[in-house]
Amino acid sequence: MKNLKNIKVIFIDIDGTLTNDKNEITEYTKSVIKKAVSKGIYIIICSGRTNGYVVEKSRECNASNIVISSNGAMIFDYLNNKKIFESNFNMNILEKILNYAIKFKVEATFNSTYKRYRTKMREKDYNKNIVKVNKVTDIDDIVSQIVLDSNEYKNIKDFQYFIETLNEVEICNVSENLQQNKININDDYWMDLVVRGNSKGNAIRKVLQILNIEKEDTICFGDQENDTPMFEAVGIKVAMGNAVGNLKKKADFVTFSNNENGVAKFIEENIL
Repeated sequence: MKNLKNIKVIFIDIDGTLTNDKNEITEYTKSVIKKAVSKGIYIIICSGRTNGYVVEKSRECNASNIVISSNGAMIFDYLNNKKIFESNFNMNILEKILNYAIKFKVEATFNSTYKRYRTKMREKDYNKNIVKVNKVTDIDDIVSQIVLDSNEYKNIKDFQYFIETLNEVEICNVSENLQQNKININDDYWMDLVVRGNSKGNAIRKVLQILNIEKEDTICFGDQENDTPMFEAVGIKVAMGNAVGNLKKKADFVTFSNNENGVAKFIEENIL
């Protein structure tokens, strides 16, 4: 049995891990996280989501003020409003991806620190900090992550082949139906793009260097394939009960599901 009483940093994914299927962080989970932080343990939210969203969830559960967002493309200290690390796409790559998206009718979302730029606006977008983009010069901020979305399998698959020809770009996460090549009418297919070399794992290594904490004193919780790099960067790996099979095989422990407060139960019973 690995020693869980010396844990100094806990890295937690959001969707399917920290939150339940209703996208809620339960009061029980919040109370356990608050208790852990009060004992001097860093609770760092580590997600593929945008920086703004990750900060929002971190604040909601009273976690530590450092977050990892955009699948490791950004490390941000929201207490001091400071970017600790950020890796951005150059304008040439943005232009190629934007033009391809418009030509082949794939929805593209370009995520920056505070803004989102979309090739196709949704009704709920208009009251948020989201900008319609038709040409690359419409993007007036640096972009650390791109999300591609389509309900046409062939279009998104062709886009995937195109992305794989770009040396500077890496596909860090794809929807399960795209990964398994399932073709269903009007199904939603998506993929996340980052600058090559970025991952949750590499971001975790940077954070541990900054905090001067050893890998052996860390633990993480995840549920999807894009959490694999996170698993490789920590001392103890915990998969959720709802996690994909491959991640469970790589885990040291499997906890309860996200709908059963799996993260909070494991922390309270084994770490605190």
